[in-house]
Amino acid sequence: MRDPTTSPLAPLTSEGPLAGEALLFFPGARVNPHAYATTFADTVAATGLSVTIVRPWWNLAITDPRDLTDFQYLSDAEFTGVGGHSMGGVKACEIAAEHELQRLVLMASYCATDLSGGSLDVLSLSGSNDLLVDPVAVDDARQLLPDTTREVNLEGLNHASFGDYGPQTGDGEAGVSRAEAIVAITEELVSSLHETSRD
Repeated sequence: MRDPTTSPLAPLTSEGPLAGEALLFFPGARVNPHAYATTFADTVAATGLSVTIVRPWWNLAITDPRDLTDFQYLSDAEFTGVGGHSMGGVKACEIAAEHELQRLVLMASYCATDLSGGSLDVLSLSGSNDLLVDPVAVDDARQLLPDTTREVNLEGLNHASFGDYGPQTGDGEAGVSRAEAIVAITEELVSSLHETSRD
């Protein structure tokens, strides 16, 4: 029986460069997993990638003890990647260090686990108006990612622009609408995922 608190997004057809693959995604602290459904919807349609967005125990991904294999029953496709927003990205890095995955997607996040020696394809998205991610922590953590990591700073996005959950205390003001943020995120995701898809 599937978890009713989880948002699994599956493509309508079996076509696309990432058909048969799935990404496990961890929300930011105390953010409802359904808030990221619109973030990934167009990417799923364009690439054929399935995305499973889980609700962590206690709504805090960083303290959730479960592993990648504990979530596989939620997806009909194999998890070949993991990702997360904010502290959810920190959890995603921990999982990536324990499994042979192909890709890691970070949104307004960074790693606290050393992944620099692996062959992981990493896309790290940030927002120019984000005031909740410590830039010093991001700079310090950069050495933990592979040299091939693709870092993209999206103009006008704040911390909350990566999910549909409203304003967040202490965050900067978004300079773009939620719809515009989704377009910017989707462009980077689709471009990166196409480049790293299996032959």
